Amino acid sequence: MVGVNSRLDSLQAVVLDEKLKLLDYYNERRKWAAIRYTQLFAGHDNIITPKVVRDCQSHVFHQYTLRVIDTNRDELVKHLQQKGIPCGVYYPIPLHAQKAYRSDRIRRMILQYQSIGERGDFTADALRA
Repeated sequence: MVGVNSRLDSLQAVVLDEKLKLLDYYNERRKWAAIRYTQLFAGHDNIITPKVVRDCQSHVFHQYTLRVIDTNRDELVKHLQQKGIPCGVYYPIPLHAQKAYRSDRIRRMILQYQSIGERGDFTADALRA
């Protein structure tokens, strides 16, 4: 499912407020783990890792996604889970194949979004006209 409308009750808000105090720490730990995993998987012919830049200021690696070649993904997940290694398929249906992203309206919005990056002022003026 893409997109959720959820609301916090007071208790959830208090818990979230406390967890947010540790957000930078959690983000740095995930970045460190991503760098380490990338080092450990380097040279493995059947694993493609995400590109990790040491001084990255924006990617917090909420998920560290591997691509596997010539290996059955589901069998690999089962193997790792049997060894007590938490893992799974984050998007069983890839985002580009989900119904919400297949609509013409979304496609047009995605194309527009991509053009804003290169010609921001021009695009903004055109949208206002």
